[in-house]
Amino acid sequence: MNTEQLKEQANKLEDYINYGTVKEKDWGLCKNVLIADFPTPSVFRSWEHYSGSGDYPVGNGKRDYLRNEGMHNRNTQYGKLRLSLAKHCLDWTLTQLRDTV
Repeated sequence: MNTEQLKEQANKLEDYINYGTVKEKDWGLCKNVLIADFPTPSVFRSWEHYSGSGDYPVGNGKRDYLRNEGMHNRNTQYGKLRLSLAKHCLDWTLTQLRDTV
């Protein structure tokens, strides 16, 4: 990712973290917040709560994703984990941005 992409990514993640900004409430982070060049496999795997599934990294993977209501609801354990993953992605992005400047 180049500097401009990293800045764009940081802004999108900050909007999600601070304001809960999403395009579609039924989509996860990948379609809502993460840009196309974001290295989800390696960043997701480095998150301490990683489910083991790159497609469904939160909770117990696909089973939790399919039965979840309000995946971005920060009052639920699932929503809190998704927020934690977003913060992890932001930390990664900011570290990369510092290293490119």
